[in-house]
Amino acid sequence: MAKWSMTMPDVVYGEIGNDVVLPCHFTSPLKNYMGDITARWRKGAAFTGTHIFSCSNKNESDCKKSDRHYSFSGNLRKNDLSLKITAAKSDDAGNYACRVELSNSADAFESSKGTELIISDWSISVPEAVDGEIEKDVILPCSFTGQHRDVTVVWRIKHHLTGPIIFTCLSKLDPLAKEQNCSDSAGRYSISGNRRTQNISLMIKNWLPSI
Repeated sequence: MAKWSMTMPDVVYGEIGNDVVLPCHFTSPLKNYMGDITARWRKGAAFTGTHIFSCSNKNESDCKKSDRHYSFSGNLRKNDLSLKITAAKSDDAGNYACRVELSNSADAFESSKGTELIISDWSISVPEAVDGEIEKDVILPCSFTGQHRDVTVVWRIKHHLTGPIIFTCLSKLDPLAKEQNCSDSAGRYSISGNRRTQNISLMIKNWLPSI
C-alpha cells in the first residue's frame, strides 16, 4: 500500500531576473483519488513558514492564476505541485516548503525539510538566433553581469547544460592580472569580446553547418 511521501530537490539554483521552478511531487495512500487537491507553498521553515501561494482544483481557473511573481507550474492530477517564481530577485533566496491537502482535512502532507533556493547574481544575455554564412567567420554574442575576478568561460553545442564542450577559457577580470590568450590550439574558436567588460562572445572561424 502506498504511503504519503513528498519529493523535492535539496537545492535549486536560480539567477537574478530569470524564472525558476521549484519541483515538488507527492504520493498518497488513496488510490485513484479523484477529489479536491490543494497545493500550498511556504517560505521559511516547514509547517511554520510564511504562506506565499496556494492552488486548488476546486475552481478550474484557480491554478491558472498568478500574482505576477508566484504561479503554479505543476499538474495536480499528476501529483505535481511545482511552483514557478517569475523574474527571481536576490531576496527570493531561502528555504521553501510544499504541502498537499485533500478533501478530508486529515488527508494532508507537508515536506519536512523543503528546498533551498540559491539565487546567483549572475545574469547572461545571448540572442535567440544568429545568422551565419558557410565558411565565413561568425560571432556568437554573449555578455554577463556579476562581480567575479576569475571566470571560466565554457561554450557548448546542442544543449546549454549537457551538450559537448567545444571551447573553454579562464578569464581573469582583474585589470592588473595578465590575461591568457583565449583561443583553442587549432585557432578555430576564440573569445572576440572584451572580457574586462564581461563580453565573452565566441568567434568561430570558417563556420560550417555541422557546428
